[in-house]
Amino acid sequence: MKKIVTWLLTASIVLGCSKLEIVRVDASIASVSPDAAVPGSTIVISGSNFTENTVVTFGTQKAEIVGVTGDRLEVLAPNPLEEGDLELNVSSRGVPAITNFEVLPFFVEKTPHPDGAINGTGFVLNGEIYFGTGRIGNGNITSTFYKYSAGSDTWTELVSNNTIPARAGAFGFEAGGKGYVLGGSSGTDFWEYDPVTNNWTQKKDYPNSSLLFPVILTLGSDVYLCTGFQNFISREVWRYSITNDDWMQMNDFGGVKRGAAVGFVIDDVGYAGQGYDFDTNTRLNDFWSYNQSSDSWDQVGAPVPSANMEGGIGFSLNGNGYIGLGRNGNTGIKDFWKYNPSQDNWDLLTEFVGSATLAAQVFVVGKRAYIINGSSFNNSEDFVELWEFTPETF
Repeated sequence: MKKIVTWLLTASIVLGCSKLEIVRVDASIASVSPDAAVPGSTIVISGSNFTENTVVTFGTQKAEIVGVTGDRLEVLAPNPLEEGDLELNVSSRGVPAITNFEVLPFFVEKTPHPDGAINGTGFVLNGEIYFGTGRIGNGNITSTFYKYSAGSDTWTELVSNNTIPARAGAFGFEAGGKGYVLGGSSGTDFWEYDPVTNNWTQKKDYPNSSLLFPVILTLGSDVYLCTGFQNFISREVWRYSITNDDWMQMNDFGGVKRGAAVGFVIDDVGYAGQGYDFDTNTRLNDFWSYNQSSDSWDQVGAPVPSANMEGGIGFSLNGNGYIGLGRNGNTGIKDFWKYNPSQDNWDLLTEFVGSATLAAQVFVVGKRAYIINGSSFNNSEDFVELWEFTPETF
């Protein structure tokens, strides 16, 4: 017992004589890339004296650090953040390093379409948006196309060697460097535009009845038209081969029949979901992925945690999928959701700054999406607008 007491006393003396030394570590910032971005973007900070205890704040909001070495930090800018300039602060148990950072807006309004065509369609070729057909202000339908250059924010009328029949409610897509327009109020006729020859060429008609509100998935040299309305609400999937100019019916869509759904393609995998079953008056909230090689559908594990959407828009960018707008019954939707395929989950990204919009058109050019026209959720008002949407700065 005496021996134990002596040891404890000795330990106490040693501890009492020890000195607690706190080492100050002053972080430094050499560069920030990018130094201006929308909320939620990945930001790389280069500098020195970064540790696992380093804290990064944008203004007063703490950022999530996803990677750290002594001279490099990878962080996610908080979302939401107020637009404008703020201080980016990096602290590693010492004097913090501070630099300026600019928070960019998700949405910027651009020059609207000259004719104000509603229910038009188009495609992207060589970094320009080709948008045409639709219903113009006097109620007439048109066959005119315009080209939009995002760099100069200008529209130019397309003067092609020939034209396609006027229509509204058609749908378009790009494949193999050419643009395609199918159906709408004109029926099942199918047209190809070649920017090299500046000619429209009629291709083999869609073999079923007139199709409205499908999801379009372009996978390599094949285009898949999924679900939609063709004198009935459909689960059908039709493949068009650009190479062979022929149509083939594939296995049905994995979910229930629907129209006005949304979709996108990520890494050669097609995704489709949401929409409206007109027969049962049901708005849907499931999402499915399509495997081209096996011609099969699998339900995506995470349903979209939002109001069920019809008539929205979908697109992919930088390995993620995005959906937004549309309506749920008598309620317009302004939310935009981001889908991460590696995590199989949805995150609320932001809210549209314009009006809740039904049946808009969306086109991806470079690192941005462009949202064109549309109508109010109850079809009482047409919106002749063009919005540039940057879901992530990279």
